[in-house]
Amino acid sequence: MLDHHNPARVTFFGACITSVILVVFALPTVAFALTPIARWDIVPYQRIKSGETFNAGVIAFSKAGINRVEFTVSGQGYSGPNPLVSSSMTYNERSDVYEYWVPLKGSDFSTNGAFTMQATVYGTDGGRRTLETLPLMVNATGTLSQPKAWVSKTGSDATGVINNSSRPFLTLKAAVSAIQNTNGGKSDGAIIYLFAGTYNLGDGSVSTTNEWLTITRDPSATKENTIINASGSIRSTKLLKVEGVTLKSQGNSLYVFIKDAPLNLWVNDSRLIGSGRWVANSNPVHFSSDTGHFSTNNYIYDVDYGYRKAALVRGVDMQQIGNDAFENTPFVVNCTLDDIDNGTTGWHSDAYQVHTTGVPPASNRIIYNFRATDLHVSGLFARSDAGTATNNAFVNVFIEMREPPSVNESGTPTFGPWTIYHSWDHLLVWHCSIPASVSGSASGATNSSFVGNLFRQFLDYSTSVGDTTVTHAAPGNASNNEYLYNHIMHVYGVTEACTPTSFETANNWPCPHWYSKIPDSSSGGTATSGDGVVDMSDPASSSFGVPIEGSVIVDRLPFAKVPGDIYGNPRDDKPDVGAIEAGLVQSPPPSTPLTPPAGFQTVMQF
Repeated sequence: MLDHHNPARVTFFGACITSVILVVFALPTVAFALTPIARWDIVPYQRIKSGETFNAGVIAFSKAGINRVEFTVSGQGYSGPNPLVSSSMTYNERSDVYEYWVPLKGSDFSTNGAFTMQATVYGTDGGRRTLETLPLMVNATGTLSQPKAWVSKTGSDATGVINNSSRPFLTLKAAVSAIQNTNGGKSDGAIIYLFAGTYNLGDGSVSTTNEWLTITRDPSATKENTIINASGSIRSTKLLKVEGVTLKSQGNSLYVFIKDAPLNLWVNDSRLIGSGRWVANSNPVHFSSDTGHFSTNNYIYDVDYGYRKAALVRGVDMQQIGNDAFENTPFVVNCTLDDIDNGTTGWHSDAYQVHTTGVPPASNRIIYNFRATDLHVSGLFARSDAGTATNNAFVNVFIEMREPPSVNESGTPTFGPWTIYHSWDHLLVWHCSIPASVSGSASGATNSSFVGNLFRQFLDYSTSVGDTTVTHAAPGNASNNEYLYNHIMHVYGVTEACTPTSFETANNWPCPHWYSKIPDSSSGGTATSGDGVVDMSDPASSSFGVPIEGSVIVDRLPFAKVPGDIYGNPRDDKPDVGAIEAGLVQSPPPSTPLTPPAGFQTVMQF
């Protein structure tokens, strides 16, 4: 099979080859401390009210473990504890995730305006990472201006009045102009409410500096009947937030949002409805920025690409995707994905893709609590052919391939749930469940940690057929990798014959595959193998993917690498292998045959 980003290079899951080319650039074992993998789990430029407590969080991991995170606050007469310190991952209600967080009180400031937070993450081995400065706002006295305007399909630009819902404007342009006329020429902190109807962003000059201009719906409207389906120059501002509405694509490249410098875009609690998953550029938001695009608590349906870079994607549910769900997106938290199928397009459709065509190698990426089901092409597809990828973490990831495999860009079927190529330093793979098809190994990894994972098969071509020793994962290996308490369902020469997938049959591969190994870096032996450990019988069941009670993967680890499972259920001091804890599952709605979301037909009629 040809690599979809580099057609000249032969890759792993091809129908016409029986070996894999893994280009490995091994690094020497390091004697220095590892740099923690850490990111702000906060959208910047938010406003904190006087009586509000804002839980400021950072998600951080390291092979060595995290000692603490120190948060330092500067500006607006802050008089609270400084630094604020978090020494363990606990549940943060604001972000709905286990992370390092501290309570920041609006009452600890004496003046209104912009301030900053700094976070420094300390590893237990002395490693350190200082995150970029986070800009925020505070309304300490309760007197900071926040003008409001309403827009209606029956409104009037001639008679519209700000701060008066009974006197709406007809256009966003007029609403913005009126706000800025009374707010010192700025739209900082302003809110525009839309009554039910279909709108475009229109033209007009918008000025924002330190705070979001928010476009949202009036309480009398619904998310389904408040629609923005066309672009405009309103988007050309520094800080624009869209909340509680539907963004609708009308066809190929007919975007609502495309990147315009210096735009920072935050879409929250909204529906993004595409014009067809096999229509190119069908997502209403085509915004490729790993620093200025924030997406939280959204629903995405019937698009080609989900995200082509974003600084933060949290709490997003995606269904009916035609191409990559995530492409080079550095921070994915609490996301679900169901149904990737490329149809007859030949696209190499990945649930999460890492490539280095025109971009630097992956660095400081976190994929945390990600559930991807009903995939027909590829799950994780990760390359680093432009140099070593450093400091990346995949934690609580569940990837399910489902028959039949789809044909890729080279005309051959693809069915790879987990494939990592080239050189990766300080790669963490913790509590991931990959219970379908065959996964390619990370033989180019150094200083890395694979702990508590479930694989159907784990292929490694760095050793010969029949040799169960995986050199880069063996006890005392020179690469300084740890492979502990993993479970491989089918291992060549160790477990019984298994039922091959149609993809394996097409390639004339046995099951287990000749190169299916069982890596273990402990001389005492911590890895296990065998089938019948996880429920994969019914995708519509709430027990789908859950460990089977009494199986060897239940209560398997003597320590917890992460305090919660993929659904946020707490792990005890003897957690299970994989992304889901047995007996504690609080599953999202079960996967069902896809139907248009509520209100979709109404949306289509506008």
